[in-house]
Order: sequence, then structure tokens, then C-alpha cells
Amino acid sequence: MVFAVMVVLLASFELIRLKIGDYFEATLREQYAQQFQLAEERDVERLAAYSNEVINNTSNPRLSAALFEEDLSQFYHDLSQEMKSFYLSLDERHNASGARPFFRFVRHDGVCLKPPKFESSLLGILSPFEESKLEPLLSGLRTTEDEMPSARSGFLVADFKGEPILLKAFVFPFFDAFNMFMGDLILVMPWQSAEGGGKETMGAVAVAGEVFDAQGRVRSKEWEPLSRVLAIPGKEEGDRRVRLGNRGYLVFSEVLNMDDRFPEAERAILFSTNEQERLLVGIRNVFLVFGFAGFVGSLFLSNLLAGGLNAPVLRLTDAANQIGAGDFTTRVQVTSRDELGQLGNAFNEMAEGLELKERYKAVLSKVADTKVAARLMQGEVNLGGESVRATVMFCDVRGFTRMTDGMDPHKVIEIMNIHMTAMTEIVHQYGGVVDKFVGDEIMVLFGVPVPGEDDVGQALRCAKAMIARCHEMNADREPPIFIGIGLAHGEMVAGCMGSEDRLNYTVLGDRVNLASRLCSQAKSMEIVVDEAIRDATDLDIPDSERQTVELKGFETAPPFYIIK
Repeated sequence: MVFAVMVVLLASFELIRLKIGDYFEATLREQYAQQFQLAEERDVERLAAYSNEVINNTSNPRLSAALFEEDLSQFYHDLSQEMKSFYLSLDERHNASGARPFFRFVRHDGVCLKPPKFESSLLGILSPFEESKLEPLLSGLRTTEDEMPSARSGFLVADFKGEPILLKAFVFPFFDAFNMFMGDLILVMPWQSAEGGGKETMGAVAVAGEVFDAQGRVRSKEWEPLSRVLAIPGKEEGDRRVRLGNRGYLVFSEVLNMDDRFPEAERAILFSTNEQERLLVGIRNVFLVFGFAGFVGSLFLSNLLAGGLNAPVLRLTDAANQIGAGDFTTRVQVTSRDELGQLGNAFNEMAEGLELKERYKAVLSKVADTKVAARLMQGEVNLGGESVRATVMFCDVRGFTRMTDGMDPHKVIEIMNIHMTAMTEIVHQYGGVVDKFVGDEIMVLFGVPVPGEDDVGQALRCAKAMIARCHEMNADREPPIFIGIGLAHGEMVAGCMGSEDRLNYTVLGDRVNLASRLCSQAKSMEIVVDEAIRDATDLDIPDSERQTVELKGFETAPPFYIIK
């Protein structure tokens, strides 16, 4: 009897230890996912800084004139001079492999313009690769005739000193003084991960069947377990576990390069799990020690404890099995203050934490706005979508590109964060829901997911307050910010949309498209509304001020009114 009771007790301890381990691992996965997101944000900021530097330093008309006259010697000479300071900063950050960054120009017809031999040694022009092998690699990255020229980037693999090396290529459209597209200026540099190459955190990229470390060196053979889970066609991206040598790692990855001109690449961040494993082993040993101590003690106290242990332990075992089956609402009844009572309280606290985590994971990770989150938790939102009458607002900064041209990227982000914070405060003041931020544009909903008494009027008052707030802030800030706002009201579909593992509550419909187009029509500090907004509010706008314009996506020109 004593032996049977202790076996049940030890089994209960083991089940609890496993659940604690699962909870710890889930928490650790969330923390690692946040670090991965922060690393991606740092990369976006770095790419934006490169783009601004290149665009600003290639605006000299001499460069386009040299290209027009097909004077490649003069073009590459002037390019080297214009990009000197930028190139030196790149060279300091990307010289670990011995390969140096360099520029090449690809004409609009796909011809890669090689620098003359006497110019190929210029700073930023010298290439460590043979031009005959470089030309087909870069020519395929050109902007085609049927697409709008835009900056893009991706990974390339080239042979360097007898083995593959990972390169990062940035493609920038090049225009002449008359804004005519002439071709693409391509910056090629050896890749280096921002996460470094330590043992606790490592960066890696898989391209063309090869795995490269944080310094861009090929490590496919040494990291063969990692090679089996990265860059495999049909393999789902996500988080996985691998062992490299005597260390375990949790791998977070995502597939990059949606542009098919670049080879498919999968970027990964590896976080060491050794500390977690040591802690779990320690927890197991503690349980084993307590279990053994309890077994020894039970030999002397079996007559006293037999009746008091059997029922609580069986209840605890049954509850642990239900937790193991996924029922996190299970609780045990605590009837004493002894060790079993303390164990029951600890079990209940663990179950509450697991239940709360599951609820946050299922609801809060899919939405950002607090109103939408509250409705989802109450089960009052149709996840499949529902037809609603609502008002949509788009607010966009006018002349944003011109205003931020040449500005430090960190300063741009600071200015936009202050502006968006002020606009968001006004939106919440008037009962609106921020749907999303897209660059310098904000999309706002009124009437969903919670309808109000006067959503159309609140939307119009909100737009006016946003204009007034911009005027007020412009008195104390430099440069000033001017906005344009478009409003539309009518039938649309609202619901959670996106992928299977990531959803966003938003709205779709022609009224949404109309609001976006009206925002584009609005000039500085203007509000443009559709006819439904005018009819539903007390706007004193005569029919004589009714305007129409051909808008993309609409068969007939929709009417609109301008509020200055």
C-alpha cells in the first residue's frame, strides 16, 4: 500500500514537472519571438538608411550625363567620388570576409556596364569577382519594362576564393534630370548578420541549398542538422529545435525574397536552450529528491498518512491528466494547509497561468485595438466576416517624400511617431478604431466593431480635429506637417482576415477603396467626403459644389465634396 501511494505521488510530481517545463518553454518561445521581431525592425531601419544615402548621393546630373554620352570612365569616376564617404562606412562594417562592397550599373535593356580596366580599381568600383561571372548574376536583377521602378534587395551566392560566399544586393532605380528611367544602380556587399556569431545567439541564412553563418561564410557541412530544416522546398517556416555540437538551439526563421529575380532565401536566428535544459534538469532532480524523501518518510508514517494521502493524490493525478489532455480550466479542491494543500495551490496557480496564456494567444495575438480584442474575447465578432454600415477614414501626410528627403532616418521615425501619437489620441477621443498604419498614412474605422449613435458625425468631427491639431503642432515644430483626409460611408464587410496563424480585424469593400482614393484627391489640410457623408451630417454644402473625378477601380466617376 505504501509503495503504491508513493508511486502515485512520484507520478503526480513528474506530470507537474512536465507541465511546468511546457509552460516555461512556451514563455521562452514568446520572448525569443519578440527578439526576432526587434532584429527584423533593425534590419528595416538599416536598409532604409542605405536607400536614402544612395539616392541622395547619386542625384548629381553629371552621372546621368556621362551615362547618356556612354562615357563609362567618367561615370564610374564620378560615382566613386560621390559615394566615397558612404562606401567607407560600408567597408568598415563588411570587411570580415575580405570581400569589399562595390557598385555596378545595369542598363534598362539588361546590359551590365563594366567599368574600364583603368577605372576598376577606384574606391567602391573594384570587384573581387570576375566580370564575366558577375554580368549574368546582376543582369537578371534589372527592372523590367512592364513594372514600376522601385528599390529592392535580396541575397546572391557567388564563388570567392574557391568556396561560396553570401552577398546582399541592393537595386536602386536610376533616373536622369528629366526623371526618365535609365537603369538600375546595384550595390553588392558581403552579408553580415546583426545578431553576431556568439554561442548564445547566432544568425544564419540559407540560400540555394547552402547555409551561411553570421559572417557570410558557408557552414553547410558543420551545421548539417540546421541545413536539413532550412531552405527546403515545401518546408513550412517557423520555429524548430536543432543541436549543433553539444549545444541545443531554438531556431526562428522566415522565407525572404518574394521577388523571384533573387534566389529563395530563408533567414534564421538561433537562440541557445542550454540554460533552459539545465534548469529543467534541476527541477527534475528536486522532484526526485522530494519524492525519495517522501517515500522514506512514508515507511515510518504509513499508518498515519494512508487515509489522508490516497484521496488528495488521486484527485491531483486526475487533474494533472486533464491538464495534459488540454483542459486548462481544471482545478483541484484544496482542503488542508499541509504539503498536499500547498501542492494543490501551486497546481491551481499553474493551471490559471496556462489558461490565461491560451486565451491571450488565441485572441490578443490576432488583434491590436483594445475594442476589437474585447469583442473577440466576449465572442461578439463574426470571424468569418459580416456586412456592416460604417465610416472609413484615410489620413495621409502631404509631401512626405519631399519633406524627408535627405533627413536622417531616425529623425524621420521620431517625427512620424510624434505625429501618429497625436492623431491616434484624437481618433480615440471621438470613438474611432485605428485599423492600421501604412507608412505615413493612418486608416481609421467608425461604427465597427461597436456601432455608436452618430458614427458619421463623429468621423467628420474627428477629421476636423485632426486638421486643427496639425495647425497647432506646426506652430512649434520644424518641418511642418500637412495632411489630407478622405472619408466615405456605406456598406462594407468587417471581420478577421489574414493567414491561418495571424489575423487582423479590418474592413473591405468599394467604400473603403473610395475613401482611399478621396484621400489621394485631398490637398494640403483639406477634407474630401463622399455624398453619403454630406447627406448624413449637417454639412451646409450646396449641390453646386458637387465634384466628380475619374478614379481607378470605379466604372462611373463618384461625386465628392471638399471641406477646407
